[in-house]
Amino acid sequence: MDNKTFSSKDQYDLDQQIWNWRSANPHIKVVKTHPVENIELRMTSPTPNFGPIKPPQDTVSVTIDYEKSN
Repeated sequence: MDNKTFSSKDQYDLDQQIWNWRSANPHIKVVKTHPVENIELRMTSPTPNFGPIKPPQDTVSVTIDYEKSN
């Protein structure tokens, strides 16, 4: 059995990643979906005026156990 962990900024984006992964891999069988976990935020210094905007941090993750079927 294999597993894959998805991380994202919110639950909606996490669901989209899982949907896209399952659509691209129709030959897999999901055995178990673990509960969604919150990721500890890393505090950073604020962005100075007119500086580049930092992308949002991942705040949730989920691990899926799966098997490859033939």
